[in-house]
Amino acid sequence: MRSGLWCATCVALGMVVAPVQARSPEAAGADADVYVSFGAGGYDGPDYRARPGQPQTSAQEVGGSEVLLALNRAGPVLTRLRVGWMFDFTSNTAEEVGLLLGLPLAPQGKAYLAAGVSRLTDVSQQGQSPTIGVPVEWLYYPTRGLEIGIHGNFNPDSDFIGITLAGVFGKRRVR
Repeated sequence: MRSGLWCATCVALGMVVAPVQARSPEAAGADADVYVSFGAGGYDGPDYRARPGQPQTSAQEVGGSEVLLALNRAGPVLTRLRVGWMFDFTSNTAEEVGLLLGLPLAPQGKAYLAAGVSRLTDVSQQGQSPTIGVPVEWLYYPTRGLEIGIHGNFNPDSDFIGITLAGVFGKRRVR
């Protein structure tokens, strides 16, 4: 199972990084935009099964509200350090820290598709045991100061998907 996760991580990063290598290095610096995203949303995933002979309780439920904070550098490639706190994940707060690389999907930097690698805690029934995941994120900037995101994380303990609405601070423009 873990080897499949590492293969998926390599494929996701390769899909993002391969087209970047063909671009000219001088184009990356001048148009770069550094900004912070801060927002909230919700997430959901398949619930855990109760242990044999035990009733299903809220301890096996996956889903709830979340808060995110991200540091972004957008240019020809988006680099994103994303930290998320997911409340009510197995009756606790789960944390996700991910580094993602993304490519623009629309002109003027209005949309990006990003993938990367993340470290998660408390997304299993093993308490705070850390696991490695593959985050994927679609980001849309309809106007200056607003970010809409759909994100998912594929990991060996509990995959999940969510949607967030964030304020964007420091982004000079929607290109």
